[in-house]
Amino acid sequence: MLPARSPYLRLSLFLSLFCSTFAVGYYASTPTVVESPPYACKLYLNRPVEVPGREIHQLVDQMPVFPGAGCRSLSFYDDRKECGEQALMEYVYSHLEYPKTARQNAVTGVAVVSFVVEPDGTLSTIRVLRDPGAGTGEAAAEVIRRMQKDNLRWEPGLLDGRDVRVRFNLPVRFDLR
Repeated sequence: MLPARSPYLRLSLFLSLFCSTFAVGYYASTPTVVESPPYACKLYLNRPVEVPGREIHQLVDQMPVFPGAGCRSLSFYDDRKECGEQALMEYVYSHLEYPKTARQNAVTGVAVVSFVVEPDGTLSTIRVLRDPGAGTGEAAAEVIRRMQKDNLRWEPGLLDGRDVRVRFNLPVRFDLR
């Protein structure tokens, strides 16, 4: 047994502390690659699960077009898009109800509603991205839900010549004028 004040004890403590610190520092800085089996599931919090071939695109060759009256008969995409945008604004503002609390509190601003246009032209994943308050964001989302109820089918977005899922962000202005 070593005496309490032995230089060997101090040296052994120093070396063990130094070696353990060096080892921890070395292995912490060395990247560790862990291979996961092909059947392993990846969990992402607050992220939708993406199925291969079902990606949601934001940049496509041709954006989805709202099915306005007479717009589908136009042969050029740019003409259909312009007609569809005008018809979309008419539809939104003819079905939009200004919430009473927002009117009473003079709440104005722009609500942004996000939704996905599916390859068959239906709408899904309706979310409010920006809400000026007092129920205005929910009122804008309700107009999009009404499109679903009215069974309005959009012309889907195109990427490399095929119909794809496209995220569409729609700003809706609330103004008391």
